[in-house]
Amino acid sequence: MHKDNTAALPKVVTMGLHSSASTWVFNVIRELLIVTHGEERVVSYYAEDAPQASTFDGNCLVLKSHHGSKSLNRWIECVKPILFLSIRDPRDAALSMSQRFDVPLSMTAQWVSNDCQQLINFSSRGYPLLRYEDSFFNNPQTLIDMANLLNCSIGNQSLDFIFNTYTTDSVRKFVNDIASLPDERVRPHGGGRLVDVVTNFNSRHIGDGRSGKWRDLPQSEQDILTRKFESILKVFNYPL
Repeated sequence: MHKDNTAALPKVVTMGLHSSASTWVFNVIRELLIVTHGEERVVSYYAEDAPQASTFDGNCLVLKSHHGSKSLNRWIECVKPILFLSIRDPRDAALSMSQRFDVPLSMTAQWVSNDCQQLINFSSRGYPLLRYEDSFFNNPQTLIDMANLLNCSIGNQSLDFIFNTYTTDSVRKFVNDIASLPDERVRPHGGGRLVDVVTNFNSRHIGDGRSGKWRDLPQSEQDILTRKFESILKVFNYPL
C-alpha cells in the first residue's frame, strides 16, 4: 500500500563519479520510492543544474548528478535533500569509460576529474558514501540501508525484486536489449550508443567491473593518472 501523506515527500540527489555504479544508486532509490509512494508520485532524471520546483511539486524527486554546478550546490544548501555519494578509484573510473566508449583516456580522465571536485566538496559532511570497491551493488544490505535512510517501509519480497532487477547480469541483459524498448524511452547518446531515459542506462553501460585495472597501463600512464587525481585519492584514502 502506498503512502498518502505528501507533506514531506523526499527529495534525493545521487552524486557520484562516472563509472562508480551511480546509475545503480539512482535506480534503486527510484524503485524504493516507487514501491513506497507510487510511480505517479516519483519524478526522476539526470541533470547537473538545480531542479525547478515545478518539475516535482508535490512529488518525490530523485536527481542524478556527476559534476554538478553552482546552481545545484546552492539548491542543495537551501533545500537540504537526502544526498548519496558514490566513489571509485578515479583511475579505474577513467579507464573504464575509455574502454567502454572508445574515447581517449585523456578525455575520460578529464570527465572524471570534473566529477572529483564535486565529491570533494561534499565529502566531509557526513553523507552516505558508497565505495565501488566494497561491491555495494552486490550486497542486498545496501538496499535495506537505503530504505531506512529514505524512511521507506518495504517488504522482503519487494527488496528482493529490486535487488534482482539491478544485478550486473540483469543490467547487462537490459542494456543489450535497449533498442527493443518503446521509442519514447530511447534516445541517441553519442558514439552510436542508445540511452533509456527512464533508467539512464546506456547500451555500453556495463564494463568488466574490475578494481585496480589502471595498473595494467604502462607505468608512465599510471603516473600521469595518479598525479592528476592525487587530491581525491588522498581524500578518499586510495593508494597513490
